[in-house]
Amino acid sequence: MGWWRLPFSEQLDGLTCPLYLLHAHIGYMIFANFANETNKWLVYVVAFLAVILCSYLLGELVEVRAKTFWYRAFTWAVGRPITAMSARISALRLRLLGHRSRKPRARGGDPDLAHSTVS
Repeated sequence: MGWWRLPFSEQLDGLTCPLYLLHAHIGYMIFANFANETNKWLVYVVAFLAVILCSYLLGELVEVRAKTFWYRAFTWAVGRPITAMSARISALRLRLLGHRSRKPRARGGDPDLAHSTVS
């Protein structure tokens, strides 16, 4: 089914997260303030359209158009400290491993072979 694509599937996929975050809040506000028995179907349609429109705007403005801003902000706030910590850990490891390799060797050759039995 890789050859079969749904039209607008990528746009609809972009609506799922904002839709999930907004549907209960906007729907509850609209139903609580405007719905009654005589106009409930009209309010359903208006609430549906309002949630879809807000989801689209939120997804477009925050996720798509501000993508470079978020990338730079997270790189600065998270990436730089992690890179700095990683560099310090690597330097510390090298210093510790370098310190171990400079230990004086035991007399008589390799200390690992000192306890081995030779036949």
